[in-house]
Amino acid sequence: MKKKKALTLILAALLSAILCFAAAACSSDDGGGSGGGGSDTLRENMTREENDFLEDDNRRPGRQPFVDNTPVDPGPFTAYRFETELAEVKGPSRNNTHFCTASSVYFSPGFSGNLALYMLGDSSTRYMFTSDKAVRCKLRIRFTPRVDMVENGYITDAGDFSVYANMAINGRALVDTDVTFDPNAGEAVEETFKPFFGTMVTLETEISVAKGDNVLEIAPATSDILCMDYIELATSAVIENTTVSTLTDPNDFFIVQNVPSLEKNGHMSLQCKTCGLGAPGTQWQGSRPLPALSREDVYIHTDNEDGEKYELEMLGVKYPVWSRMNYTLTLEGGATLEGGVTSGKIAAGSNPVINYDTPDGHIFSHWEDSEGNNLGAVFEMPEKDITIKPVFVEYVPVTIRLEGATLDGKNEIASSKGQVLDLSGAVFESQPEGTKLYCWYNVDDPAVQFKDASSVPVTSDMTLAPGFDKKEFASSANGGTDGKLVIYPYNGVTHTSGAAGGSIRGNEASGKEASDPYWGYVGEGDRREMGGVYHWRGVSGALNNGFYFTIMVPYTLHTENTQEIAYTVQNFGDEEITLKLYQTNNYADNPRPNATSTDEFVLGAGETKTVTIRFGGFANSNILTTVELLTDGIEDLKIGMYQYLTYIR
Repeated sequence: MKKKKALTLILAALLSAILCFAAAACSSDDGGGSGGGGSDTLRENMTREENDFLEDDNRRPGRQPFVDNTPVDPGPFTAYRFETELAEVKGPSRNNTHFCTASSVYFSPGFSGNLALYMLGDSSTRYMFTSDKAVRCKLRIRFTPRVDMVENGYITDAGDFSVYANMAINGRALVDTDVTFDPNAGEAVEETFKPFFGTMVTLETEISVAKGDNVLEIAPATSDILCMDYIELATSAVIENTTVSTLTDPNDFFIVQNVPSLEKNGHMSLQCKTCGLGAPGTQWQGSRPLPALSREDVYIHTDNEDGEKYELEMLGVKYPVWSRMNYTLTLEGGATLEGGVTSGKIAAGSNPVINYDTPDGHIFSHWEDSEGNNLGAVFEMPEKDITIKPVFVEYVPVTIRLEGATLDGKNEIASSKGQVLDLSGAVFESQPEGTKLYCWYNVDDPAVQFKDASSVPVTSDMTLAPGFDKKEFASSANGGTDGKLVIYPYNGVTHTSGAAGGSIRGNEASGKEASDPYWGYVGEGDRREMGGVYHWRGVSGALNNGFYFTIMVPYTLHTENTQEIAYTVQNFGDEEITLKLYQTNNYADNPRPNATSTDEFVLGAGETKTVTIRFGGFANSNILTTVELLTDGIEDLKIGMYQYLTYIR
């Protein structure tokens, strides 16, 4: 035996007072004594006898050391593993009044059994088992100590296990300060584990087990974080686990929020039914990624009529993680599945092969459910049982012409009214650098646009062209970013103040009506790019000289900054017009401040000009640009505009 410092003995005595054990206390020559005061059951009935792991120079008079005469295990050895998540848990988690599953259960494939317990605080874990003989055997413990002993995911200091945890077997505290862990011998747990649990350490010590019933209990020595994965007995004895686990059903704490695919991780969360963490209406706790289903070391894959199922083992239970559930598809209208059947189990999210006969003079249009809802031309199985039938329409030939693009090497496509055209595979003759496809638009009516290239409805003969716009715009969150502004109505048409993409306000006193604006091409030549197109009409007669409207764009302006905006404006009308632009800080006070305005400028029919305004000292979460008409007799005002912002300082 090694002589230990008095400090270690004092610490060991203090630590041993935390645990509570069901087994009867062993007597000593001085009568022993029960555990510390207070009502905490974890501190009651604790044996205070000395042990044979330490020589104690300060042993109290009359108190005799406990002498362990249990024979050393001769082998051969069998390993018996006890998962910590399958232990009996006594006491509350850290910072709780109960054992909180949301706060103390941790999922990661890097743990044995995929689970570990942490944030144990004042909780102890108990392992009950029987042995066919009394023997002194090896005990292995896989754990991570408290957070302040870990740096960048690695344990930085070696130390006695008794610094981190109290341990007792059959009511007797084990204080073996010779047992230390090596900070360089830990196993890295994969990226799903929090950084301060990045390394798990396996240490080995010895304990004496009795013939018959045994209780081993481990608890944190302080209220700091202790993460426990498992304990393991290596012995020649026959061990039977009799522990009654506190955790029995993964459904009590495990919630799959996003099912993983074969390629991508999913997402799960933990809940606690006692405190409500994770319950409906509360914030989910313990968010964890679920590995991709291709992880054969994590999932067990099975197929049955209910779908494609992957099973994740937890608590010794195989928990199903369905990649795709099967539902019943019933077909009507002469449609059949493979084999000529009219009903079958189909995986949700899949596109089943369905056969049907097309009546003469008709073409297939779309699928329709039993309630008459149009399901589109491509049927995708929903997450429910469903009955569908094919819908056919009379064949009416339609020609779609592509401008600046080809599909399958052709710029003319023969189709039929009521069909849906997929242009996602179109090849463009040219595309400006730094742009993306914003939409396909009708060349004869640019306001008619199709954002989904894979689903363009065929209604009549049309010429379609691709509309390209910037991949990146000036950031609107904090301001200070140069570039093109996302002005109204890039993100849709709305007249609501503060909406995404901005809003638009008109001078109600002028008497006008506005048609829906759209995001389309503005300018000609090297100044041609997409922007907002605005169309105003007089209600009776012409718009008033002095009619104005204001475009509001979400973008943060700061008083200490000066910025310049270049406005490229095109007159889409047939008459010459005179305009003036203003940059205002407050629409309600003055939408037309002359201090921050352009000079009057003239635009002929179809003409494009670029004008600028430099301004500073504004504090606003929006950029407000007012456009004023200074021409008499204009009954139909149609102009387009895009804006580029540059910070001067």
